[in-house]
Amino acid sequence: MASAAMGWDDPVNLVPLSILLFCLIRSGFPRSAGAWWVIFNAVIIHAWLDGIVGSFLRGPDVLVEGYKWVDERFTNGDATVAMVCRLELFVYTPIAVVWYHAENNNLWYRDFMAILLSTIHMTGNAFYCFVEAFEGFPNVPVDWPPKFDTRDKILKFWGIFVGANLVWVVIPMWLLWRSWTNQRRMLKQNKRD
Repeated sequence: MASAAMGWDDPVNLVPLSILLFCLIRSGFPRSAGAWWVIFNAVIIHAWLDGIVGSFLRGPDVLVEGYKWVDERFTNGDATVAMVCRLELFVYTPIAVVWYHAENNNLWYRDFMAILLSTIHMTGNAFYCFVEAFEGFPNVPVDWPPKFDTRDKILKFWGIFVGANLVWVVIPMWLLWRSWTNQRRMLKQNKRD
């Protein structure tokens, strides 16, 4: 699928650092929980972990080995995982940078960016999870009905596959709800004026 990990000194590790510095210089330090979420996603999740480590198996050895351990799809060239990871790097990251600027500075298009990227988050998450489920979990250890009988099943399936992916459903849903209520409130206020 990709070249071997080069460790902490791999130059690709400068990509998320550059994005972080750009965000901080352009938009300032995060001023809200929403801004923290967006910059965390842009820099750590989209650009570095899923984008570089997951997609190209480059970066710190411990992270590359962790991705290989969690889900075999990262090493066997699975098209769905490759597509989602590359979308995270090349589409989600730039959108998240724009959203961070809007979120951190409370700009008029903040809610639009929240709706856009939160919807994309949940779509990517659905592709990632549902394809594995439809194929019968060939790459993530699980029995049906689900059991808690081995360390791998507890950590890989319940901890990471279910737990971590649930985060990218619950928080985007909250952000969608927040944006929807903000837009509804503004529309009501405009009708009164």
